[in-house]
Amino acid sequence: MSPADLRRGRRRDEDTAGPAIRVARLPGAADGALRELLAGLEEEGVPATVVDADAPSAAVSTAAALAAAAHAAAGASTLRVGVALDAEHACVTVPRLPDAAPFLHGDATDPFALRCLGQDAARLVKTVPLTDHPTNRSPR
Repeated sequence: MSPADLRRGRRRDEDTAGPAIRVARLPGAADGALRELLAGLEEEGVPATVVDADAPSAAVSTAAALAAAAHAAAGASTLRVGVALDAEHACVTVPRLPDAAPFLHGDATDPFALRCLGQDAARLVKTVPLTDHPTNRSPR
């Protein structure tokens, strides 16, 4: 898949995809937000596989559903990093962290924050220092 295809939000065929960060797109996530997130990954040279995630049940909070989707994506990712995106938020995590405690989070309505979040997700794979964008840090 070409970088232009990733910018357009096209999905890789999961059966033939190589190593990639898995991005779980929850219902309501904007196409523009997904493009910015993927652009950040592309700038760091790390491929992504986008999958549509199920809508959370009414009994589960939006934040918990987002964190769970990111954790599931990380577990299914060949690079062991998962990202989840909904209409308002995005988060990045790895399988070793608890489901409810994503490593990074950002505002899905801020294109710059999303691009930095994508870069940071890729930098986790590459084991290089993260960007210094302050809004992408999870409160602990």
